[in-house]
Amino acid sequence: MRSRVLLILLLATLGTQAQLMDWGTPQKLASRNFFCKFIGFNHDSYYYLRCKKSDFKSDVSVEKYSRGLGLIWTKPINTGRYGETLEEVLLMQNRLIVLLTSDNYNNGNTELNALELSFDGVLGTVTVPVFQIRTASFYDSEPDHRFIIRLNANADAFAICCVTQSDRKIAGVNYNLIDASLTTIGSGGYSYNIRSEQFFINDIALNNTDIYCLVSYHESGKRNQEDIYLHDVIGLYPTSKTYSKTPIVLEGKIQSDLGIYIDTAHQNIQLTGFYSEKKSTSAAGIALYTLPLAHPEDITAAFTPFPKELIARILGERASERIHEVEDFVVNRIVPRSDGGLLLIAECFYIEKQAYNSYASGIQGVTPQPTTVFRNIYNYDEILVFSIEPNASIDWWQVITKNQNSVNDEGYNLSIASLVKKDKVYIFYNLNYHNSNEILEYSISSNGKMKNKILFKSTNYYIDFAPRQCHQIATGSMLIPLIKDRKFNLLKLTY
Repeated sequence: MRSRVLLILLLATLGTQAQLMDWGTPQKLASRNFFCKFIGFNHDSYYYLRCKKSDFKSDVSVEKYSRGLGLIWTKPINTGRYGETLEEVLLMQNRLIVLLTSDNYNNGNTELNALELSFDGVLGTVTVPVFQIRTASFYDSEPDHRFIIRLNANADAFAICCVTQSDRKIAGVNYNLIDASLTTIGSGGYSYNIRSEQFFINDIALNNTDIYCLVSYHESGKRNQEDIYLHDVIGLYPTSKTYSKTPIVLEGKIQSDLGIYIDTAHQNIQLTGFYSEKKSTSAAGIALYTLPLAHPEDITAAFTPFPKELIARILGERASERIHEVEDFVVNRIVPRSDGGLLLIAECFYIEKQAYNSYASGIQGVTPQPTTVFRNIYNYDEILVFSIEPNASIDWWQVITKNQNSVNDEGYNLSIASLVKKDKVYIFYNLNYHNSNEILEYSISSNGKMKNKILFKSTNYYIDFAPRQCHQIATGSMLIPLIKDRKFNLLKLTY
């Protein structure tokens, strides 16, 4: 009897650690479909974008996959007018919405138009105008990413936000909220009464039809250092045509990277990330802000310094004796805990602009002259994982050391994917060295204990995946797009 009980316990233990791998049908790669981008999923299908380039602006196709991971249809999105590019594809309740942007030189406006794409793969032929704005009024901190577009949790409305600047350099947030029938629910914005510089929207969060923007900026004329930003949460309420502004401050400390999300269980807006004693690109500890949805002005703030051991793990023992902050960590994912705390995953990320000389002339008999060319190097380094109490104290933490970089590809195959269960969090990333391709898996239990293993290892064929296009589709289940043996495939990984 005792041996039977032991066998049952052993099988149960193995069952909790087991992983199921469901593979789709391999597809041949072509130059037009090398990159992929996750759109969303519904009760019976998964949707992806496929593209020739990693910017997903042109030469883009929408693909629908069954729950069995079989390709159902592919629909190319033709950008017909001159200068027209794809901005976003949204998965609504009853169809997909394709958003295209273009600059209309006749009236001086930038226009955002919508096409309907049915679940059967039928693309509409008539565009519906959903948003337009004077091109000259854009505050172009990122010319290729002027709009931030987010779908609400019910998939029945979406917000379009952008940053504008008046002739007097007064910046503000402009928005349109659109329902499932492509009718405008409300539009407007918030204008700052100060001259602002380096103004940008970090992210937006939707609570039904209410929009909350986390913004960062310099106040022109103030003696702020260039690497110190101010932060606010702007609440935009289209149905009542009102707004609110909540400054994000923490006992005179400097805010570092922050993430925003809606905690529907507790009816709060929560911001979490890091704070610094020096500048906005370094971190000395955890910062946590809670804003009640009913009264965002009643904000509470708390912070906890990093343990000395954490700094030493990243910088080394000797360096940590004189340096007490870490550089360039950004929020990757926030997962609410049932008690009001949260799980925070962050990653060291920075871009280096490197100059080098090019000697190609392209003309026969002409001696090439050096031309200075710049390239962007994308760096993704250490990972931090925190379990944080509601008062911002750190329950446990872990550091995963890695060193990834690539050139001029926006780091498409870099960074991490994460899967969160009730009792564990899993971290995945690519490791490519010595002609061997590996996908590493780290598992961290609810008490902070960490293990790692090789999920895939290949010396005979190529394997690679796009971490930021992986998506958790259920408790303990994640969809992974990858290239295996030079073919595109989908993998559903279940724990």
